Amino acid sequence: MSCRRMVHRIAKRIQVVFYTAWPQKEGHTGLVQDISPKGMQFVTKKPPETGMHIKVECETCSAVARVTNYEKRASVSGMRWVVGVEFVTILFRQTRGSFVSMKI
Repeated sequence: MSCRRMVHRIAKRIQVVFYTAWPQKEGHTGLVQDISPKGMQFVTKKPPETGMHIKVECETCSAVARVTNYEKRASVSGMRWVVGVEFVTILFRQTRGSFVSMKI
């Protein structure tokens, strides 16, 4: 069995807001590193716990996702966390062109 991804991620640099509880007045912010129809990776100052379900909002989509992993990384602006999530449900904001556009 190959370890290669079945669906390739597309590099994106967009703001993301995620919520770890509901209701929650203000979400936590981050920056999307890449996204695919199955999940995304983003950088943030405070990571949610592995296995936690979170609400994710960005210009590309609105989703409920499960945190699959996170790791600490140093950056110019200090320590950051790289968080990987898989989508449980997702609503793409554009009906065409998020990943593939086709006309028959």
